[in-house]
Amino acid sequence: MSLVGSGQPADSETRVFLVDQEIAAKLSLSVHPIDSYNRSLYEKLHVNTRSGAVAKALKERLV
Repeated sequence: MSLVGSGQPADSETRVFLVDQEIAAKLSLSVHPIDSYNRSLYEKLHVNTRSGAVAKALKERLV
């Protein structure tokens, strides 16, 4: 049984972690600096999640 697409919060967290791992691998870094950078960005945008950061960026026309 696959949890992909199940809509469970853990599923979403797993996808975010896998994306962070892919970014880290492409930059030849550990996943920890990527996580630290994301947390710093969330703090600056006053959000707690990646989806919150995307929504805020779109609302503020940052992208």
